[in-house]
Amino acid sequence: MKRVRITVIRKAHYPDLIERYENPIEEACDLREGQVFIAEGWQKPDGLCESAWQTLSPFVMALAHGATNLYEGWMKNPASALLSCNDGFRPVSFLVEALDETESAEPTSGRRPDRAPSKGDAPDTPPGSLPDAAAPETTGDSPEKSPVAGRQTRRTDL
Repeated sequence: MKRVRITVIRKAHYPDLIERYENPIEEACDLREGQVFIAEGWQKPDGLCESAWQTLSPFVMALAHGATNLYEGWMKNPASALLSCNDGFRPVSFLVEALDETESAEPTSGRRPDRAPSKGDAPDTPPGSLPDAAAPETTGDSPEKSPVAGRQTRRTDL
């Protein structure tokens, strides 16, 4: 089974929705952009929000077991998925990537994982992305059911 890197890509905050609909809460999400977690199996990585793990875990397990192309070609890296937690007031976007055995668990972008991007930062390539030409071609005529969310994918291992 492969290890899976989970990188916090972006956090959003909707104060107008919070003011209008949410009861006051003591603690909100304390994840930071660029923060990285490594998943090994079904155990939630330390420090990752339980609610986010409930959303991410089916995708993490699919990627850990070798699934690819979960979004029918939407992702440049077929062994990845961009997902968000289910908090409508403060959604967090995560890049989930299967790691090769030789690949480092560190983020692959130029951004340091311990800080959020600042206004002057140059844009960087999302962690794990590949050029369009590097995406593997799919083969086979019969779609196969993806292990995640009932999505249809084409087999790439024929």
